[in-house]
Amino acid sequence: MRVYVLVKPSSRRLEIKGVKEERLEVLLTAPAKENKANVQLVSFFSDSLNIPKSAISVLVGNHGRKKTVGIGPIADPQGVARKLTELSTGWSLGA
Repeated sequence: MRVYVLVKPSSRRLEIKGVKEERLEVLLTAPAKENKANVQLVSFFSDSLNIPKSAISVLVGNHGRKKTVGIGPIADPQGVARKLTELSTGWSLGA
């Protein structure tokens, strides 16, 4: 699974703000220095989606704000897609 992300490093909050430019907009508190923002992005997705960090990687955009994040292999890709939708809209699709 690929997730297209637009990150805003050095933000005041750590959160998914919504969708911007057809990408998931993620606010990160870590600075865009020494890979800190990428590490926080992977950790944030891991915690938010309840999947191991080893299943998440930045495939494209290591040095930019526009990133492609790879997630997988995972047992329940539909569940992860549903959770990403919930996080991006602030709306729950139900369990």
